[in-house]
Amino acid sequence: MSNFVSLDGFSMADVSSCVRIVDVIELRPSRTTTSRERLGAPGSFLVKDHLNTRQVRVQFAILTDDEAERTRILSELTAWAMEGRWLQLGDRPGQRLRIVCTETPLTMSKRKWTELCEMTFTAFGIPFWEDAMPVQAYAAGTTDCTLPISPMGTVRQVPLLCSVTPTDNPLTTLRIAANGAEMAFSGLAVPAGKTLAIDYEDGLLTAKWTADDGTVTPCLRCRTGAEYIPINSRQNNNVRIITDVACSVTIGARGWHW
Repeated sequence: MSNFVSLDGFSMADVSSCVRIVDVIELRPSRTTTSRERLGAPGSFLVKDHLNTRQVRVQFAILTDDEAERTRILSELTAWAMEGRWLQLGDRPGQRLRIVCTETPLTMSKRKWTELCEMTFTAFGIPFWEDAMPVQAYAAGTTDCTLPISPMGTVRQVPLLCSVTPTDNPLTTLRIAANGAEMAFSGLAVPAGKTLAIDYEDGLLTAKWTADDGTVTPCLRCRTGAEYIPINSRQNNNVRIITDVACSVTIGARGWHW
């Protein structure tokens, strides 16, 4: 197993040359299932299946017998861990996991400088590994286009990501459809040259555009239809985008992995 562990592109080993990663342990994802007894028949049936969290534990040593130096390095490692958002591992190239650090070393011996320490990173929300870079398709100067997209991944479906930029006139209406689902926006008023970005943050749908002064205008109130557009992994998906004015359109999807 590779001993590369990175948060937001900054490697754990870069914190100090004294840090040695000993092991990286991925725990089985935690999930909750709820069943209900069948009426008038033996057995039960599943009514809810929810993936709760997944955890990654990193075991490491700080190889210096200088007590003050060990304390300093552990403090810097704790700051590195607590401020991180995206975890990447050497044996999952091209993938990332949205995490928070939920456990830092409870104790650290000042005398036993070879003692192992452990940190735990926990993923909530939609706790899947995802591709760090999405697959994308692009069209320019269009009011009606169908774009193909085929993300990789071992999770059957992932949500579509989309950005739409009107070229000459304000964007008022938008329709996105694929795989039997449709999402529609009306009354948008996105100025020409600004980009309406439809994304997911911590598993929640967002739709917004940003002005030159940094002001963000949310647009979910303009939406009707599906909460997300499902994109099938390892299959060709045809996504149709319809707008009331000519736009540049980019669609994308990140493969999710168990």
